[in-house]
Amino acid sequence: MRIGTWNCRQGLDDKIAWLEELACDVVVVPECARDADLFNQLGVSALWKGDYDQKGLGVFGFNGWQLTRLDTRQEFPWCLPISAQHPDLSTSVLLLAMWTVEREGRPSYIEQFTQVIDEWREPLSTGYAIIAGDLNASPQTSPRKAKLHADNVDRLKKMGYQSAYHLATGLAHGEERDMTLRWIGKGSVPHFFHCDYIFVSGQLADHVESAQVGSMTEWVETGSPGRSDHCPVTADLSIT
Repeated sequence: MRIGTWNCRQGLDDKIAWLEELACDVVVVPECARDADLFNQLGVSALWKGDYDQKGLGVFGFNGWQLTRLDTRQEFPWCLPISAQHPDLSTSVLLLAMWTVEREGRPSYIEQFTQVIDEWREPLSTGYAIIAGDLNASPQTSPRKAKLHADNVDRLKKMGYQSAYHLATGLAHGEERDMTLRWIGKGSVPHFFHCDYIFVSGQLADHVESAQVGSMTEWVETGSPGRSDHCPVTADLSIT
């Protein structure tokens, strides 16, 4: 199973070739329009959630992977709970697709993720489970926010969860060599963050064969305006 996440920065219909480059079986796509052509493509299993039709959270299954939306006790606009199933597998995968967005009346990016962890603690504690998406939370930020993000990572670690990228590279959080977001700040100064993640459960950790972050040069800096302001993150898992 190849799982991926890529914030496409809207306009997915014009970026299908780049999405296909990732060769994912299941991919989480924040900033995806509700009526993207891919939702109607034969053989694609797809789900969507969002506040605005032109900019929501899409998840796509390919190569026989079927996606089913899960009911939840607590509805979070920033989380799409999914059961991902392949006919050749004896079990399903719980996928919590994420795209945190700060809007009036909502908690902060980091608090949104905290709420998801706490609400889904019991279902996340057994079996194959993955949390993937754009968390808008990173070690490359203010010390206070970095500490709060680290608290979420520690909370997941105690539950047996690890980031596939950090597991594959052996790097600790805060030591990332590959950034996933370029944000242009005041004075057109670029800032770089590692804020897109694939967290896998303890039951899946030994099945992570590799994990990759797309090249910042290729995915963000080449062309105008480039493919997106985010690089994709993918992970290959050997599960049966």
